[in-house]
Amino acid sequence: MHSPGILVRYEAARNALAECVRVDEVKVIRDKAMAMQVYAKQAKDTELIGYATEIRMRAEIRAGEILDGMEKANGGQVSGRHGKDGSRARPSNRPPTYKELGITKTQASKWQQFSRLSREEQEARIGAAKGKAEQSITKVGAGNGKRYWLTPPDLMEALDREFHFDFDPCPYPRPPGFDGLTVEWGQSNHVNPPFDGITAWVRKAIQENKKGKRVVLTLPMNRWVHRLLEAGADMRILGNVQWRAIEDGSLGSGVPGEITAFILEPPPKKS
Repeated sequence: MHSPGILVRYEAARNALAECVRVDEVKVIRDKAMAMQVYAKQAKDTELIGYATEIRMRAEIRAGEILDGMEKANGGQVSGRHGKDGSRARPSNRPPTYKELGITKTQASKWQQFSRLSREEQEARIGAAKGKAEQSITKVGAGNGKRYWLTPPDLMEALDREFHFDFDPCPYPRPPGFDGLTVEWGQSNHVNPPFDGITAWVRKAIQENKKGKRVVLTLPMNRWVHRLLEAGADMRILGNVQWRAIEDGSLGSGVPGEITAFILEPPPKKS
C-alpha cells in the first residue's frame, strides 16, 4: 500500500536528480532523503523509509556520475591542482575541492564506484538496502540480541476465547525439522510469523483458508491503515499505477507493489 503523497515526492525527487548537473544540487536531495530516513524510522513507517533509502542511493549514483564527469574534464582531478611549491592553484576555471563541494574524499570515491556499476548491480544494491531499512523497523527487537518474540499471554488468551485455536504453525519452541510453511494446518490457526518473511506466510494462510480453515494472522501495519479500516473504508486494489508528472504529463516509472484505493462512503441518512 502506497500513499499518493509519498509517490508524488518520490517521482519529483527522481525527476530532480535527473536534471542535476552539480554535486551540491544532488547533495541537497541526498541530505533531505537521509533526514526522511531518520523520521521514518522514528515513526516506524516502512513505506517511507523504503522510498527515502532509494532516493538517497540514487542521489549517490548521480553524484558519482557528476564527479566522474568533472574528473574527465579536469585531467583526472576534482580537488584542484597544486603548484610546484605545493600551493593550490586558483585559476577561475579550477575544479572545486571536496571541501567546497561539501563532501569527503571517501564519499566521493564510494559514490563514483557505485555509479560505475551496471544498472542491474545498482538496482540489486538499492533493493537490498531498502529491504534492510524496512526490516530494521518491522523486525521487533532488532539489535538487542533477542530473536524470538511470543504473543503476550493476555492477548493470546483473548484471541483463543474468540477463535478456539487448535493449531500454531509458528510454535515455540519449534520441534526439530518442523516447517509451518509446508505442514497441513488445523481448523483454527493462530499465526504470529517472523516479520522478515511475511509474504510467504500470507500465501500459506490464503491456501489453508481456501480449504475451509480459519486463520488469524497477527501482523504489523501502519496506523493510518488501521484508522481507515476502523472508519469502515472499503479497499480496492488498483494495480501498479504509473502516476503522471504535473510538469509535462509524462508517465512515471511505477513503484514496487500495488496501489490501493480506500473508499469512505457517507453514512446512510437517518429516516
